[in-house]
Amino acid sequence: MKVVVPVVLGLFLLLPATNIYAKSAKTTTQQKFSAQSKLGYTYQLSFAAERLEAMKPLPATLRVTDPAGQPVPGAKLSCVLTMPAMAMPLNSPSIKAGDLPGDYQCVVLLTMSGLWEMGVDATYGSGAQDRVVLSFVGVNPGSGESDDAVNKRLEELFHEKDKDADEVKY
Repeated sequence: MKVVVPVVLGLFLLLPATNIYAKSAKTTTQQKFSAQSKLGYTYQLSFAAERLEAMKPLPATLRVTDPAGQPVPGAKLSCVLTMPAMAMPLNSPSIKAGDLPGDYQCVVLLTMSGLWEMGVDATYGSGAQDRVVLSFVGVNPGSGESDDAVNKRLEELFHEKDKDADEVKY
């Protein structure tokens, strides 16, 4: 009995420290979405946010790599955000070169929750033009929706749709 009490007390003292570390790790969570263009370039959209909440500015990084996996600096990028389920007003955040080669920065504002698509048009330094669409889900602020499960299923559905489509429209 005398040995059990200090061990149990020691475990209770360790639990709060474990939670502190879990919370700190959670604040560095990023939402990442990727797609490959018809020319073989990979686009990875990263949000430095745990949840993609509607009506909150969401800083984002768009990383572009060539078919060999090398960063693509100097591309001219433009984008349009749309919701495939409904007509939306023009939502076209400007994209600027980031600090690292192949990284581009923008701030996204989702006007409501639901499935969103970011259509990206690119002109590379070689003059080649490219287009890609990235899909993701925005949520209502403070909602208890499970982003990971919804995002995973929607990504699966859209990859199936893209296999059947000759041309992606947005």
